[in-house]
Amino acid sequence: MRPSAAPDLDEPAAATSIRGRLVARADLTPGERQAMHGLLASYFDGVEARVFERDLANKNWVILLEDESGALRGFTTLHLYRERFEDEPITVVFSGDTIVDKSAWNTPALHRSWIDAVSRLAQREGEGRVWWFLIVSGFRTYRLLPVFFREFYPRHDAPTPGGVQRLMDHLASGRFGAEFDAATGIVRFRDGAQRLDPEVGEITKRASATRTCASSPSVTWVTKQATRWCACARFRSTT
Repeated sequence: MRPSAAPDLDEPAAATSIRGRLVARADLTPGERQAMHGLLASYFDGVEARVFERDLANKNWVILLEDESGALRGFTTLHLYRERFEDEPITVVFSGDTIVDKSAWNTPALHRSWIDAVSRLAQREGEGRVWWFLIVSGFRTYRLLPVFFREFYPRHDAPTPGGVQRLMDHLASGRFGAEFDAATGIVRFRDGAQRLDPEVGEITKRASATRTCASSPSVTWVTKQATRWCACARFRSTT
């Protein structure tokens, strides 16, 4: 998962309201796909259309964040699937490209829409325990884990249990193959690597005054880690 420009930081929210809409990837219109690529390219360097389309083709759901006029203000792509791991049926939610426009940083629309969508999809299509599998590229992504999940790894205050580590290695090896280094937990893309604009990924002085500030143990810890490493969180539906 490439890091989202998440809410509650740096800039005031726009006056317009933002709503999330769950769309099957196959039902996206050409205009929606083009808008998604354009938004991602405005925050990341090296966003090639062919790589974007290739990544999108490997997902089955998309959450679009739109304002009152219908303009795209953010999105996240998902691949929800079932498999067996160590003789146990599990459901995996893998997050792909994710970005939120600066005008919507101070809204909870992405978080609420993601939780609602995964809850509904897991109940309808899932089996067994539900795990969120993601790539962490910065503090904006990682800080969601201690806020919304009780069970997530890796973390600063507890070692990763052996079973969870084996699960992460299994999922990462199956998805990324030789691009995943099991010794470090890092994914090194050989083709189409995208780089987040440094200004977007920076922890600002205003951010340090918020509840998700730089002094948070989790944020402090994650800023010292390498980029693009794998993480896993167990999803427990609230519905």
